[in-house]
Amino acid sequence: YAYALIAGIYDAKKDMDNAARYYESALQNVPAGDKYGSLRAGLLKMAASSYMDASKYAKAAELFLELSKANTAGYFNSDWILEQLAVCYLKNGELDKASAMFEELRKKHPDEFYKDKYCSDYLRVYMGHGNYDAAINLVLEAMEKSCQYYPYEAQVIEEAKASGKLDLFIAALKNRIQAEPNKTSLYLILAECYEKQGKYKLEIECYEKVESLLPPQIDFYK
Repeated sequence: YAYALIAGIYDAKKDMDNAARYYESALQNVPAGDKYGSLRAGLLKMAASSYMDASKYAKAAELFLELSKANTAGYFNSDWILEQLAVCYLKNGELDKASAMFEELRKKHPDEFYKDKYCSDYLRVYMGHGNYDAAINLVLEAMEKSCQYYPYEAQVIEEAKASGKLDLFIAALKNRIQAEPNKTSLYLILAECYEKQGKYKLEIECYEKVESLLPPQIDFYK
């Protein structure tokens, strides 16, 4: 219990590295007979959550997975555990594992949009891996679902610019435009890219292209 108390103090101070370390030390001192008991499950939850808050996602995933097996008595919501595990995999760049778990949750709760909650994280991983087509697809999906797409559009461009890969992202956009020359949303994203580069003439050309593709009754500049 001493380790758990010390962990709680570090937790309150938002020192999540030390909190996680002491929660795990407490776990190692749980009696063997309590493998599936509430004490071990609680410590697993606290340790996993602390590692997650400390951005140590691989270790957090390991403990959330262990918690999912120890949670036989239903001490914690199993869907919450699964969601946390999926998020850890996602933030650690393990997209296949994350997507499989989000899909499992979607099947159980079709009205809940679990994956949509983490679009920003998916974009960050896609851009970090240089998977520009997947990033473009995600932004396009958001644009089609709602007019409130600007945060994702802005994020993907900022990610590209910050990593020095804006030219590569623009090249991917141009390739996509060749395949879908009448998709206005692609020109809108490209226009924003050119604005970031200070290439205003090219930006204007993109907007003019969008205007030419819209039905005549729509006033694009309004």
